[in-house]
Amino acid sequence: MDRKLTTTLFLGVLLGALDIAVLGPALPAIQHQFGVSQRALSWLLNAYVLANLVGNPLLAKLSDRLGRRPVYLACVSLFAAGSLGAILSPSWGMLVAARVVQGFGAGGIFPIATATVGDVVPMERRGRAMGMIGAMFGVAFLIGPLLGGVCLMFSWHWIFLVNLPLSALVLWSAARTLPVRKSRRQQPFDFVGLVLLTVALLCLASGIGLLDTNHFGTSLLGLPVFPLLVVALLSGGAFLWVERHVSDPIIHPALLEISGVRISMALGLAIGIVQVGGTTFFPSFAAAAFHVPVHKASFMLLPLVFGITIGSPLVGRILDRLGARALTVPGLIVLTVCFAALAWFPPSLGLFYGVSFALGLFMSTLQGPVRYTALHAAPVRERAAAQSLVTMCSSIGSVVAAAAMGALTASRPGLQGFADAYLATSACLVLAILAAFFLPRREDVHDAVDTGASAQLA
Repeated sequence: MDRKLTTTLFLGVLLGALDIAVLGPALPAIQHQFGVSQRALSWLLNAYVLANLVGNPLLAKLSDRLGRRPVYLACVSLFAAGSLGAILSPSWGMLVAARVVQGFGAGGIFPIATATVGDVVPMERRGRAMGMIGAMFGVAFLIGPLLGGVCLMFSWHWIFLVNLPLSALVLWSAARTLPVRKSRRQQPFDFVGLVLLTVALLCLASGIGLLDTNHFGTSLLGLPVFPLLVVALLSGGAFLWVERHVSDPIIHPALLEISGVRISMALGLAIGIVQVGGTTFFPSFAAAAFHVPVHKASFMLLPLVFGITIGSPLVGRILDRLGARALTVPGLIVLTVCFAALAWFPPSLGLFYGVSFALGLFMSTLQGPVRYTALHAAPVRERAAAQSLVTMCSSIGSVVAAAAMGALTASRPGLQGFADAYLATSACLVLAILAAFFLPRREDVHDAVDTGASAQLA
C-alpha cells in the first residue's frame, strides 16, 4: 500500500510541476494567437501563482478538516477542469480564468501530498519519501521544455491536453489508495478568516508584483502599490485577530507558537529567495555574462536541474538518518558561497556550470528538511495547514526576492547589477544559517502527537 500511495503522490506533484515547466515554450504561440502585449501575457503566469497562493491554505485546511482523499480528488479535478477550459478557451479572458482554476486546484496538491506522507509513511522512511517528492520538480523541469517543444509541433493546446490523461491516472489511483479519515469535529467553517487571508495574500503579492524596479522608492510609495500593501497589512492583522476568536480557524494561532513550525516558516522565506536567485534570474545572468539569447541561456540551467534530480532523493535518504539540522546548516553554507562566488569572481563557463550544479544539489538540503521539520512539529490534524504555512512563506519570499533582485539588476548596468543581487542573496542566507541552527537534531525529532503538542490545538 505504501508504494502505491507514494507513487500516486509523486505523480500528483509531477502533474502540478510539469504544468509550470511545460508552459514556457508555448508563450510566444499563445501571445501570437490572442494578440496580447508582453505585459498582458505575464498574467498567464501571475493568475496561476495568485490562485495557487490563495488555494494553498484553504485546501490544506479542508484536508485537515474533511480528510485527505476527498479534498485531494477535488484539487486534481479542478486542475483537470482548468486544463480543459484552457484548451477550449475562445478568448484571452477565458484562458486566464482557466489558469485561475488550474492554479487554485494545484494549490492543494503539494501540501496534501506532504501531509499524507506524515500520515501513512513510517517515520524512518519519511525523509526518503519527501526527497522523491522534491525530485519530481527536477524531473518536471528536465522533461518540461522538451515535452513543450513536441506539443508545439501540433498546437499550443496540446500543452494543456497532456494534463488530462495524467490527471485521470492520478484521480483513479488516488481514489483507490489515499486514506479516508472522518473529521472528529463538526464546527462552523471560518469564512471570515478565509476572506481576510485571501485579501491579505492577494494584495501583498499584487502590490509587490506591481513595483516598478526602475523607480523602486517612488513606486513603493505611490499608486497602486502603497494602498495595496496597506490593505494587506490591515487584512493580515485582522485575520490574526479573528483566528484567535473562532472555534476552528483556517490557521490555528497555537500552530504559530510551535518552535519547529516557526523555524520552518522562516526558512521557507529562504527557500523562495534561493529559488528566485538560482532559477528565475539565471537565464538573464547567463545571457548578460556570455552574450547568448535568453531562450538559449535557459538550456544552460540543465546542470542545476540535474543537481535537483540527483540531490532530492539523495538528501531524503540521508535525512532519515541524520535529521534536518545536519543537512540544512552545511547546505545553506554551500548555497551562500555559491551566490557569493557569482558576485565576486569574473564569469566563466566552468564557474557557471559548477555553481549551477552545486545550487541544484544543495537546494535539496533546504526544501526537503524544512518540510520534514514542519511535518513532525505539527499535530496530525494540522499537518497540511503547517505545510501550507511553509509554502506561503516560500511564495512570499519568491515575490519579495524577485522585486528586490529586479530593482538591483535594473539600477546597475551589465553584470554589476547581478553581482549586487547575488551579494544581497548571500547576506539573506547568512541569516537563514543562523535560523537553521534552531532546527531539531535527529534524536529530538518525534511526531507532535506523541509529545503532547496536539493538546495546544484541541
